[in-house]
Amino acid sequence: MKHTILIFILGLLSISLLDAQTERSLLKDGNTYYAEDNFTQAEVNYRYALAENESSVLAMYNLGNSLYRQMRLDEAADKWKRTAEQTTDPIEKGYAHHNIGNVLAEQGKLKEARQEFIQALRSNPSDIETKYNLAYVNNLLRKQEQQEQEKQKSDKECDNPQDSGEEGEQSEKENQQNSDQQSQSEQEQKKDEEKKEEEEKSASEQEQEKDKEVEETEAGELQESQEMDAREAKQLLKIAEQGENEVMKRLMKGNYKSAPNGKDW
Repeated sequence: MKHTILIFILGLLSISLLDAQTERSLLKDGNTYYAEDNFTQAEVNYRYALAENESSVLAMYNLGNSLYRQMRLDEAADKWKRTAEQTTDPIEKGYAHHNIGNVLAEQGKLKEARQEFIQALRSNPSDIETKYNLAYVNNLLRKQEQQEQEKQKSDKECDNPQDSGEEGEQSEKENQQNSDQQSQSEQEQKKDEEKKEEEEKSASEQEQEKDKEVEETEAGELQESQEMDAREAKQLLKIAEQGENEVMKRLMKGNYKSAPNGKDW
């Protein structure tokens, strides 16, 4: 809250010398009472100063401060509003809007308070205190909006319990369907794996059977070859024996052959 007392500066107001002296004296006394926390008497002096010069921005602003200190918020805001309208000084205008914003914030009128702080910063952009107050009000407004949304959602659920129940049943049904689909997918995957294992097993058995047939065929061929070799050997042996017998017979016939007739050499 900007409760700084504005000090009268000579030459600001176009009034008679006597009125100026009276106004300055009343403002000075009012400021003294204000500093002593005697806000009631300060109010009286500021009002007298305004009676001497109703366009006195200093008296109007300080009167607003004294009223605020007495918790007369609406009256104080009205004096600051009139100050903002009358003054041409950007600092004074910024102070007035800042104070109005504080009053509105205390009354829970956050949106209106935000607008006053924005006006204050337009007049006095470097005011750190106003920037802080604006950020604080914006944060309160965001929380308020969130609470309102949650309340509306809660009220809607209370007004339509059947819809909420149906949504719950629908959600449960969808979950069950998803679970069934997942289970079915797992079963199908298991069947595919079992089928693959059976195919691999069958292929292995077929390969083994084929190898066995090949081995048996080779064994049979080997045995047949051995038997043929044995027969051929017997035949050759028989042939050889027959040949030998034939030779022997020829030799024996040669031993008994008579000598041919011829001369005695």
